[in-house]
Amino acid sequence: MNNFSVVIVAIFLFFIACKKDVPPLSEEISELIDSISFVETDTLVEDSTSSENDTLINTLIQGNGCESFYRSLVGPKMEDLNSIQPTNDGGFICCGSTESIAVNEDDILVLKLNCMGETEWLKTFSGEGADFGIYSIQNSNGEYIVSCLYQIDLWDKGLNLDGHLMKMSEDGRLLWDRNFHLLDPNAMTKLMEIPGGNYLSLGNYLDKGLIICIDEEGTEKWRYRTQYYLELSDFTVSADQRILACGSISTGINYDIYLLELNLKGELQWSRKIDIDSPANKAYSIRVLESNEIMVAGTSDASGFVMKLDETGHKLEYRSLRDEGFVLLDKIILGDNNKVLGLKKDSVNEVLMVFNLDNNSMVMEKVLAGNLVFRDLHAIFDDSFVLCGNSFIEAGNRDGVILKGIFN
Repeated sequence: MNNFSVVIVAIFLFFIACKKDVPPLSEEISELIDSISFVETDTLVEDSTSSENDTLINTLIQGNGCESFYRSLVGPKMEDLNSIQPTNDGGFICCGSTESIAVNEDDILVLKLNCMGETEWLKTFSGEGADFGIYSIQNSNGEYIVSCLYQIDLWDKGLNLDGHLMKMSEDGRLLWDRNFHLLDPNAMTKLMEIPGGNYLSLGNYLDKGLIICIDEEGTEKWRYRTQYYLELSDFTVSADQRILACGSISTGINYDIYLLELNLKGELQWSRKIDIDSPANKAYSIRVLESNEIMVAGTSDASGFVMKLDETGHKLEYRSLRDEGFVLLDKIILGDNNKVLGLKKDSVNEVLMVFNLDNNSMVMEKVLAGNLVFRDLHAIFDDSFVLCGNSFIEAGNRDGVILKGIFN
């Protein structure tokens, strides 16, 4: 065999190795579970002698059934919670990563909680290196879909994080694991079930927005990647089955709001760049109203705003929330019944705010402990919220945390 033939064979073998599906990740490591515990924590707000902080503790952590709870995922090393979503039974599905019970550096962690924050089951999955759970949802059949990253070693690119999806049964058994060969940690950051038993993932791949449609067996049906360099943050499906997504697009030195609409076949219907006359703008949350108008919440120079658009993305109304205290925001989302939720960081602490657009009033503004960093925030129905993230203990040690509270 001549040198040219050897090269061709080597390229062919490498291509096959890169394209094949990875084997399913290992199941729960039951003998190590005892080293990690999910416990109720007595304090949420920074310790203080002020009566104001005492009131905040009593308001947020009531401990009465399913109304409010605060839980810490405590282990001797690093525990991270990246996503939390309500489930059909009133509980929650969470995912993240754990070092404390990991076979390798970090293992994917998925846990199911009841409405009081008590653990119903906890599963870990291990690949070859540092692996992370990114986002999790429950489908209409009661099963769970989890987007994950696992670490792979490519001889020409070094260590990379590759995106894949897992499907789990209602009791946490692994049903399938699919590799999508996306060497970007931001490629599958959100998930959603759509009509027909299919799923959508949203993310950003090599600085362009990416939406993928997957069927119930984990087979890719189509993918849409934006033409321009931009970042997609959120998406939704309207009652008339339009896929709408929002984010931000770079226009040189500035960032403008960006919206797009796809049909269920993944075909672009329209896209829109919206200029708000400030250099740094980003849309974080999108909803479709009963009137088919679109509502978007985001930040402009780190201050919150809400914007109403017609069904083809043309701006109708814009309102800044700067004067209401929505400044230096880390996150802003749209809740039910015209409520807007925001997370910001003051000089020390995380602050959670809820504003009612109907009567222009602040529903709640609570100062949370300074060692907490929240990564996911959701409004539940009309009167409550849930957050997950981390509590930093010391170097090399942080706990996962979950907080459910009521608006008051």
